[in-house]
Amino acid sequence: MAEADMGDDKQLATQRDIFVFQCMIGCRVSELYKMTYANIIGDYIEYVPRKTRDDRVVTVSVPLIDAAFV
Repeated sequence: MAEADMGDDKQLATQRDIFVFQCMIGCRVSELYKMTYANIIGDYIEYVPRKTRDDRVVTVSVPLIDAAFV
């Protein structure tokens, strides 16, 4: 999927990249769009999943594989 040819459709290629990155870190779309570079801590990305935020704050720390930096 990550290497699927989207031709000249840059918007479709961007959506593909967003989907693949989401799959790599396991977050929801709304969580992804709230992330900034401040969420990257070394080789990890940290965020608070919205679903658990209402009950208790749990920070998720996900190791980033090399493909996530491309």
